[in-house]
Amino acid sequence: MEYVKGAELKDLIRNSSERKIKLNDFLNYAIQITEGLNAAHKKGIIHRDIKSSNIMLSDDGRIRVMDFGLAHIHGDPLITKKGSTPGTTAYMSPEQLRGEEVDFRSDIWSLGIVFYEMLTGQPPFQGNFDQAIIYSVLHEKTKSIKKINPDVPDELEQIVLSCLEKDPKKRIQSAEELLTKLKSIEGQSSVSKSVKFNISRLRISKAGLIVSTIIALVFVLLAVFLPVKKIFSPVNVDELTRQLDTLVSQRNYFAAFDLAKDHQSELKNNPVFKSLSLFIYDTLSVSTEPEGAKIFLKRFDPAKQNLADKGEFFGITPIKNSMIARGDYLLTFEKDGYSTSQRIASSFPIIKEYPVPRRGVNLSAKMLKTNEIDSNMVFVPGGDYKIVSWSLFDLPNVKLSDFHIDKYEVSNKDYKQFISNGGYLKKEFWKHSFTKDGKEISWADAMKIFVDRSNLPGPRSWVNQDFPEGKGNYPVTDITWYEASAYAEFRGKSLPTVYQWEKAARNGVINYQGMSLPWGVVYSMENVIGRANFNGKGTEPADQYEFGISAFGCYNMAGNVKEWCLNNSSNGHSITGGSWEDIYYVYGDFGSFPGFYSSGSIGFRCVKNIMPVENDPAAAFINKDHKVETYKPISELEYKKLLTYYKYDKQSLNAKVVSKRKKITG
Repeated sequence: MEYVKGAELKDLIRNSSERKIKLNDFLNYAIQITEGLNAAHKKGIIHRDIKSSNIMLSDDGRIRVMDFGLAHIHGDPLITKKGSTPGTTAYMSPEQLRGEEVDFRSDIWSLGIVFYEMLTGQPPFQGNFDQAIIYSVLHEKTKSIKKINPDVPDELEQIVLSCLEKDPKKRIQSAEELLTKLKSIEGQSSVSKSVKFNISRLRISKAGLIVSTIIALVFVLLAVFLPVKKIFSPVNVDELTRQLDTLVSQRNYFAAFDLAKDHQSELKNNPVFKSLSLFIYDTLSVSTEPEGAKIFLKRFDPAKQNLADKGEFFGITPIKNSMIARGDYLLTFEKDGYSTSQRIASSFPIIKEYPVPRRGVNLSAKMLKTNEIDSNMVFVPGGDYKIVSWSLFDLPNVKLSDFHIDKYEVSNKDYKQFISNGGYLKKEFWKHSFTKDGKEISWADAMKIFVDRSNLPGPRSWVNQDFPEGKGNYPVTDITWYEASAYAEFRGKSLPTVYQWEKAARNGVINYQGMSLPWGVVYSMENVIGRANFNGKGTEPADQYEFGISAFGCYNMAGNVKEWCLNNSSNGHSITGGSWEDIYYVYGDFGSFPGFYSSGSIGFRCVKNIMPVENDPAAAFINKDHKVETYKPISELEYKKLLTYYKYDKQSLNAKVVSKRKKITG
């Protein structure tokens, strides 16, 4: 890089008496910078890292645009890469932050940031950390320049704000257009000369003029040091901390976070807020394999669940220790050429477990290429696994291979495809022998049982091989274990083993102070509302309850319908997950029903083993016939002997009344 003797524009701004560039100097510098950028653009070069520290004023008074290390040739497919975000956060355009392909208009945005900084002494989008700046750039309106520097002419403010339009189509479209606008202002006297005001035109007393002048000067001085809003409504920090304390006690951390964010400067050194901040803030780190995935963050609000809304753009992986409000979030992972993934991030201060809330939520995901996985399935990594359900506590560890599992329960619409393709007529899909009431029956006899209400092949509650109107996306129910297995074979899949199902649902998480459900730990039925269909009136759509997804992104593994599993047991075939008929703690139970049993609360989902598995120990028979221990009563003599162990010397408690409180009723 060429050595240039001089000063960085950033230092010129910082060291100037008013921490901003005078208007005449501004136009001189701005025109030179734009001329340099225009020359680069005409050669097809996008700088991608325009900032005040990359612009030098040489000793001979000339402006130099430096550091083209991140520049690339516009339109070169070998250099331009979507999903990467080179540049400096505070100066990057919205499209650059989103990892989209950029063009010359991205440099216009960055130049607008520099111009704003030159005129006001501060960047338009601020924050204490990168993610706060990113949020501000993507969502907040650019603040008025004239409110910070009233000397800036309207037309100049409009030019700078036009450079900072979030939509590139509304932005000034080229450096040449920007240059023309700046030069037109240079010729106007409004910049170089102050507008004269003729006092003789006002009829006002001398005393009145003096008073008015003093008042005006006071407001000008206040405006220099305080934002306009705070002149007229100064913040009461004590009241602010009381509001935050109330919100924290109500566990309304999102509102507390937003309120604190609006008053960062006032709260910065406040000791009360420092203590409260442990409950308000947390940090979130996200990594993916491979890196470069866009992350969208959505706050949990049971009353406002919109499946079409994936939330706010949060950043591009890897993301390390970004500040968030405590609470629950849905994260969506997107990367061009890869299947979309989802995860739940839970950041409540678990006071029941820890006296002081801890910080640091870490999430990771393996991204699979779109041709490697069905878009309606999720990837679950293998490894040693031990069932943690209390109902199968005695099962041994097994080694699972990597597998894919359905993201959603099999729907009515899915199952109808099986019927339409002759599923009940093709014997090759029915791989298991049929046992009814302890006796084996033929395939033909079994098919006579698997009929709907019109006596045609299909689920027991259907009519004329069709599901109720409007229920296409609801889970299929009223099917037996044999029918679920045949459908899985039709799709080239299988039913999950109990190990696979629990691995995908809870990933071995156990908690002795609460109930472990797919999205995390809960302490009461209240924590299930908006996340799972328990104690309901019937089934819900299979893609409902996005905030109830499991650690790997599976929907409705808790509630909605119980699900058939592959394993045979002494009582029939395994089933788990709980349903809309149940209370939430039934989720952890693995029960069993005969293979010909069907119900309006039983459905299923399928798995696809990435590698063929033979003699899979995870699919082993489950013995539910546990021997119940019998105990012999002890004799009266032995009983009296045992009582002696509980004897103690009775002494007075010396109880005293310390205080009394009158209870007010009515």
